[in-house]
Amino acid sequence: MDDTDDSRASSDSKTAKRRVSRRKKVKQPKRRGLYKPKNKNVPLGIGDPDLAECIFSDDEIRADFLDNHLTDINELSSKVTGRSATEGYFTSADYQDDSTTVSASLEQSDMSSDTSVDSRPTSSASSRAGSSLLGDVSIPHHTDSESRPESAASSTSAIVHCNFDTSEDANSSACTSATPLSVSELSPSVQMHSMLGAVRPQENIQCSPSLQCIEHCLAVFKRALPQAWTVICTRDSFHLLYLSLTSPKAVQREGRVYFNGTVSIYIHAQLIMDKQVLLNNTVPPLETDSQPIIQQEFCDKSVKVVNLVMDYRICVGANHDETRNIWHSVADTFIDLNPYQEPDYSQTCRSTHCFYLVQEERKRVYRCEHCSNILRRLKERENFVTSDVAHPNTPNMFLTPAQVNKKISIQKAELKRLEKKVSYLEFKVSQVIEKLEEEGVDVEDHVSAALEHILKSQDFFLEQQIKNAAKKDARTRRWHPALIRFALYLKSKTTNSAFEGLRDSGLIVLPCSKTLFDYSHAMSIQEGVNEDILQHVATKVSKLPKSYQKYHSLLCDEIYVSQNLVYNASDNSLIGYEKLDDVEKEMREFDSHIEKLFSGQNVKKEVELAKTMLCYMVKGIISDVKYVVAAFPLKDLNCDMLYVRSWQVILSLEKAGIKIIVFVCDGAPNNRAFIKMHRPITRTESGVVFDTVNFCSPERRPLFFMSDVCHLMKTIRNCLYNSGVGDKKTRCMEINGEKLMWKDIIKLYLTNKDNNFRMAYKLNAQNVYPNKFSCMSVKYAAQVLSETVALDIENQKWPGTKELVRFIRYVNKFFDCLNGAFSTQDKRTRNENLAPYKDIDDKRFDWLGVPNLKRSEPKYPSSEKPFLQYLSDWKKEAEKSKKSSKEIEKMQLATQTLVGIEMSIKGFAGHVRYLLQLEEPPAFINARSSSQDPLEQHFSVQRASGGGNSNPNTYKVLSTQVATTVMRDIGVKSRKSNSTETDHVGMKITDEPLPKRKKTRSTK
Repeated sequence: MDDTDDSRASSDSKTAKRRVSRRKKVKQPKRRGLYKPKNKNVPLGIGDPDLAECIFSDDEIRADFLDNHLTDINELSSKVTGRSATEGYFTSADYQDDSTTVSASLEQSDMSSDTSVDSRPTSSASSRAGSSLLGDVSIPHHTDSESRPESAASSTSAIVHCNFDTSEDANSSACTSATPLSVSELSPSVQMHSMLGAVRPQENIQCSPSLQCIEHCLAVFKRALPQAWTVICTRDSFHLLYLSLTSPKAVQREGRVYFNGTVSIYIHAQLIMDKQVLLNNTVPPLETDSQPIIQQEFCDKSVKVVNLVMDYRICVGANHDETRNIWHSVADTFIDLNPYQEPDYSQTCRSTHCFYLVQEERKRVYRCEHCSNILRRLKERENFVTSDVAHPNTPNMFLTPAQVNKKISIQKAELKRLEKKVSYLEFKVSQVIEKLEEEGVDVEDHVSAALEHILKSQDFFLEQQIKNAAKKDARTRRWHPALIRFALYLKSKTTNSAFEGLRDSGLIVLPCSKTLFDYSHAMSIQEGVNEDILQHVATKVSKLPKSYQKYHSLLCDEIYVSQNLVYNASDNSLIGYEKLDDVEKEMREFDSHIEKLFSGQNVKKEVELAKTMLCYMVKGIISDVKYVVAAFPLKDLNCDMLYVRSWQVILSLEKAGIKIIVFVCDGAPNNRAFIKMHRPITRTESGVVFDTVNFCSPERRPLFFMSDVCHLMKTIRNCLYNSGVGDKKTRCMEINGEKLMWKDIIKLYLTNKDNNFRMAYKLNAQNVYPNKFSCMSVKYAAQVLSETVALDIENQKWPGTKELVRFIRYVNKFFDCLNGAFSTQDKRTRNENLAPYKDIDDKRFDWLGVPNLKRSEPKYPSSEKPFLQYLSDWKKEAEKSKKSSKEIEKMQLATQTLVGIEMSIKGFAGHVRYLLQLEEPPAFINARSSSQDPLEQHFSVQRASGGGNSNPNTYKVLSTQVATTVMRDIGVKSRKSNSTETDHVGMKITDEPLPKRKKTRSTK
């Protein structure tokens, strides 16, 4: 150093002394000397092979320490910062006396943040003024201040000043509460914080390690730090710096480990983590008397922090060269000119919310989520700008001149095409008008009106027939899904020869049997629960928009089948045997073993042929879902077998996301025994079970039981039909001293049958004299027990018929309350009992006998006695009579019918109120949604599929089950079917695609 530099340094030193004195305004303490390193040839501060190591000693203190080594310190600092050593960093005036400890903190003005940026000039005089013990250590953090917007983490200056101060207030800001950091408190890389487990320190710990401790730690860091890492010691922390590989050096990453164990991390001078404690790698504090093992652990943990930081890669940003010219046009971005000399990119467009750190994985490009979105936006904008043709709906103000010209040319061409089309259509219309004038025939007004109201299904059918008939080659025909369903329906109703004869006639164009086979066999034939159908139903239910549409009813019934075997070529199996589970097979073997012990004969029971098919249909309460999902071939059904199979089906449906809320069956003995096997939630005085816990559902919702109302209607009619006096009559119903007899119905019919105008117009020979076929029809039973018949009997004023009229009216209203088919049926028929249910306090619930228990009085009081109370009083009156138990039972409805009525009313009210009290309740619920009619419709299709044989076998039932799943509900109902499911509204046209069998080609 020449004389000029010496004089300049001396002048700067004196100026700094005067500024410090004027700033503090207090008397300076007497100097006792300064710390002196053991080796005078080693300067203060750096632990890198190219830099010297900082060594302090508290036993040798001399006042001339700074004068001897100040030049070495300045030269050392110049290697790190790139500044000239002659500018000076430390002077003798910047030192104060400290007995045995060294501590570091920020300047008083910068205590709120360790990375606050000093906006003062960077000259040597201004950087030294106001410094305390060791002055300002300036570390250059190269930021692109021209391109990056100013923020709290990156401001106007590019140098971070770390000032030395011994005040207690400086350390107090480093420690706050011990609560984990929220996302808003974390730096951009939230992923790194969650990985390291960063939390605020629990208490304020002030650590002042000895000089020997700092000396030892610097030596350890020198040996343990990875390549390209160096260390700087300040008053309160160690700065672990990762320098660029190029020259001049730049600090790319920095890990600042404080003496109290907290850690701060900087990436490109951006604060990533501020004075946090790492739960997974807690750094112990360095105290004055720290043991060597604590010092070693401090260093090891600090090096581990460095390794954790090195596990992450620097985000390369949106470094897409093709979009470089539009980087400036993207919002929330800045252009990174790579002042930190990262090797992965030269220049990049970086998001203002960039994470900077990306977890190292097997990727070609390391880019954070925000920068990936920026890259996508850049590419979209580049494609838009460079494309010749833009979207036709894009406003012209956003288009380039070339795109505007292209758009105008396309619109001109489209306009010419449309003008030609209009002129062609006008020509065709004129031809049609001329032809009508020449060949047209005048028709009457009513005929013209009828022609204008052709059904949509007929219009669709004619359109498809014309379209397919025009194609000469059958291979070029493309069939509409609705027409395929219609063809499948025709094929299920007729034999194969009849269907082929209809196609060969040429009057109608239909798909061939081979094409229909691919659709009818798209799903495999399976005994028990059909997994293919179940998956199909689950997919449809999952697409329903409302949560309440996922609730369904489960319908159960049997159909008799012919006992024979059919070979199934798809899986090389014989279909026709009864299907037993493992327990039932073991019980059968056990019975054979017991029989062998008692009889002495080795009798082995073989598997028997199935006689019935136990079918389960799932039906949506508030949706159009209606599929047979299971069919079990059985020889003899009992309640135990029904219990196992019913809950097996419910479990499969619940797993598939299909919620079962009500179970509907008829009044067969096995069904009644099955329901009695359950533990009820609500106990009744009569002991009727109508609800239980659905243990297959996650929320343990209730499962309600109902007996089919249509079957109940027929059993009530049968009880009245068998009531009377005579040998053939098995019942004599009596209430309030009056007998209810069928002969009054016959008398009414015979009295008015010859009249052209009569009130009881519904009575006819089929319902008055029912045979074994007509007695199965629900319609005939409802016609007899109707309001018109009760009104006609009342007008006749025959003695002893008052209670008969009252009974018929009760049964008619009961059937109407549980038989509403659609939401406007009450308005069309002017019968309010058919209205949908919208309120849990509906007055019909009070009339049925299930009022809302939360109300002390009925919401709609009525003078009429509730239906269940009417039946209960009738039963009590019969029990009070001095007659035998058999005669008492004959005086009222059958016990099975009474149980079914009570179970149906309470089960219906229970599941309707449950659905209406959901968080997202339906607008209304139709009563017929719990009817068994859809399953009866399915059985009619099964019987009709056999042609003249109305008793199909097991294989035919299973194949028809799959076929009906494909063709769904096409809205065509037999007029002679035993149900009232739908009116005759014709086919339902839908474009829903059909599943088709995949063709498998054999490989030789």
